[in-house]
Amino acid sequence: MFVNLYFYIFIQSLHGVGIPGWTSDEPLPAGREVPALQQALTVACKRNATPQPVFKQKMKITQFNFKTFLLTTIVCGILTFVTLFAAAARDEGTGGNGLLTITLEKLFYIFRFPTHTLFFQFMNGSMFFIGLIINCLFYGLVTERISSFYKSKESKV
Repeated sequence: MFVNLYFYIFIQSLHGVGIPGWTSDEPLPAGREVPALQQALTVACKRNATPQPVFKQKMKITQFNFKTFLLTTIVCGILTFVTLFAAAARDEGTGGNGLLTITLEKLFYIFRFPTHTLFFQFMNGSMFFIGLIINCLFYGLVTERISSFYKSKESKV
């Protein structure tokens, strides 16, 4: 009874649905719990049947900028392989203890995401380097889309 009453009050407060002659301070009349919930849910579903637009103005998607994509992919590729060599040197025991070496080694965990983090069991032999190239392409795409988003925002202002 109490669960039905609180649920009905919640629905009533959201959608303005009420039972004629009943206020939320009074308990529901006996036998009215289920029909009241059905009425509230029916009205709530009818009101939500037509989708309402979330944004009044749609953002214009800018065209794909291949130069930005290529540049960021190349820069990401260079950084990926530099960090790979730093991590390999550290694993072999030939890496230094300097701040730059340790930073580059730790950055490899970022540059190996997402393929090596999610699919490490499949990364063997040549798939290891193909996965790194896919990561570089992924980071290039993400960076290009973010820069295009900010450029389109600046053009509106």
